[in-house]
Amino acid sequence: MYILFLLLGISACQKQNQFVRSQNSSKVNTSAQITVSKKINAGENIIIRISTKAINRNEEVQLVISDRFTTRVESMVINNNTSEYNFQTTSSGLVKIYLNYKGITLDQAYVLVNPLEATGKMESSNGPKSLVVNDDVSSMLVAIPRDKYGNPMRNGAPVTFTKQYAGNNITTTTRPVKNLVAFEITNSLAQTGIIKLGANSGQAYLTEQEIEVQAAMPSRVEIRTTNYNNNADGRELIQIETNTIKDDLGNVVENGTSINFIVKDGDRFVGSYSSFTVNGRAKVQIQNPSKACTWSITAELYGSVTSNALELKFLNQLNKFDYTINKNEGIITVGPVSTIHGQLAPDGTTITLHLNQNTKTRKLTKEVEDGYVQFNIPSAFNLDINIECRIIAGDITREFNFIER
Repeated sequence: MYILFLLLGISACQKQNQFVRSQNSSKVNTSAQITVSKKINAGENIIIRISTKAINRNEEVQLVISDRFTTRVESMVINNNTSEYNFQTTSSGLVKIYLNYKGITLDQAYVLVNPLEATGKMESSNGPKSLVVNDDVSSMLVAIPRDKYGNPMRNGAPVTFTKQYAGNNITTTTRPVKNLVAFEITNSLAQTGIIKLGANSGQAYLTEQEIEVQAAMPSRVEIRTTNYNNNADGRELIQIETNTIKDDLGNVVENGTSINFIVKDGDRFVGSYSSFTVNGRAKVQIQNPSKACTWSITAELYGSVTSNALELKFLNQLNKFDYTINKNEGIITVGPVSTIHGQLAPDGTTITLHLNQNTKTRKLTKEVEDGYVQFNIPSAFNLDINIECRIIAGDITREFNFIER
């Protein structure tokens, strides 16, 4: 609503170049005339001189003064044929003045109040604040210069915009105010970088604005392994890394661009691992599988750009193991556990024991230490009744019965 009134006031100002005075249409036997300056600046006094005839002294007239925000009524007692009234206004636009006597408008006049020079920090809006390289979308910087009383500039007032593309020379463009505002359009570039923007009008200024030109969507991504051991032991880490990801114009993607690494074992989904680019590259570490298999790993960008597929084969490193049974104590000892290289399995290698007795089942998992691991049969199992046992170490499985005493 404020903007609507403001626009109406300014529009009226620009059309009014001189006084408009109505003819005296009073039906009473009197006449009066208002004399004022045609134009003044905001903050100055409007000097209103009123000449009256045939109005008795000590009679009261009403002076109605209306600007774009307020209307005030001043009662005046006529002492002489000519009276003077001072009124200060800080609002630019058209001020309307009416002289009323006994309900009749005797005269009217208009004063055009001009804004002062623009000063202070301008209101502004800038957006969008990021553009894509060579995109058709543009950014607009809008500035609203005002004087010290908050009055907007009249149409045609110049606003100078400054622009610096990615560290190049500063360029300037002057745009006129129209309907309160001046604006400058900024188009995208063929390279990434920061566009710095500014504006000034008279003594008014604008806080420096920025537009970031970002890389376009890349058309390809490549991945490779930088640390890979094919042991299917669930203990080591593979490191996968992308190439330096660029768009078709050679611009490196923004830091923090999300990359998803997808791992599959045949048609079986294994997992998704997220990473973010730093200087155009993304890395991820994935734990080796605990069983022999072949993984296919790809990287996805924006859900639409997919990398080459890495095929990684993992081999079981365990070769064989023995076990012993202590029937009296209910203990099963697994070991020595050896690898395909004829060495003891490294500490931490996982061994799993499955137990089944009638309706009772239990899965026990322990880690090898010095080539051995020991399982205690839980007390829930009856050692006087046979227990079906299955030991799993990597891809090796051995089944046996815990023989009755």
